Amino acid sequence: MPRYFILFTNVLLFVIATQNSNSSSKWLETPAAVCTPDGIRIDIAPVNFTVRLLMSPAYSNVSDECTATFQPMQNISAFFNFTYCPPTSSAKRSLTSLLIVSRHSKLVTLNDTAYQVECQFSDGTVQAQLTVKPENFDFPASLQSTAELPHCEYSVDIGGDSKPSFIAPSASIGQTVVHNWQCGDASSLIFCMQVYNCTVDDGIRSNITLIDYRGCTLDESLLAPVSYSTSSFSLRAFSSSKIFSFGSNQLIYRCNIRLTVKSPEKICPSIGCVDIESSGEDPETLTPIMAVDKTLKTPTIDYTLSTNVTLPSKENGKH
Repeated sequence: MPRYFILFTNVLLFVIATQNSNSSSKWLETPAAVCTPDGIRIDIAPVNFTVRLLMSPAYSNVSDECTATFQPMQNISAFFNFTYCPPTSSAKRSLTSLLIVSRHSKLVTLNDTAYQVECQFSDGTVQAQLTVKPENFDFPASLQSTAELPHCEYSVDIGGDSKPSFIAPSASIGQTVVHNWQCGDASSLIFCMQVYNCTVDDGIRSNITLIDYRGCTLDESLLAPVSYSTSSFSLRAFSSSKIFSFGSNQLIYRCNIRLTVKSPEKICPSIGCVDIESSGEDPETLTPIMAVDKTLKTPTIDYTLSTNVTLPSKENGKH
């Protein structure tokens, strides 16, 4: 069975509200916003009139997934997935979305309020701070919440190409297996994924590096180059290999996965992997596939994962 470790990061949320100066600032309680890796949840105390929430930069052309209407005295709580309601912008460590709270189920009214929600990935305690302009609005100064990072797993499955059939607790030498790395609840519209620093050992003393710090396969006879899925709903990478042995009856695969927030252009940086020895270049000068620019303080989420494969014992192999 695959073993995994989940790390936690923190989300800093800023909400900047703008409201028509002729409207009442008391028509509803301050919204509470909670950022997660795949979306934003909005909670508001019940009121005695209809309320509509729109996670969109405009009132028109809003998809059904990005709007929610609540009847009088109904609990107001809605989750907006980044896959369907992408942020309006992203920069360095943050994602920005626009929330519109309307007092009518269909119309634009004088009392509508717009909130700019900024989810910032950082270290330390998760905090959500609310700043309101103009300053004479009587709103709370701060909110607090927590956020859990995507859940990532690594498994070695029996199958061919990129279509595993079942997890391989045991396998024979020469058998084809598929390596799967997946963060099932993270959207590829928000995050970039990189598999790097992968090794295999026998749990005793023998050890081989399969994928280097750049994310490049070192020996394709042991592991094929890593491929990345283009699905918008999950982050997944896969590769294939044939089982070999160090002479013992187990293989322990260990890999790192790195998630970073996409650039404002919504692309993931990548380079072609080159043969270090034949290129004559200094390995230290080669740019990783998912380079972390320390001057920009790019938010990075790292996972260390491992999975075991049991090989037939020598005694069994004699029969």
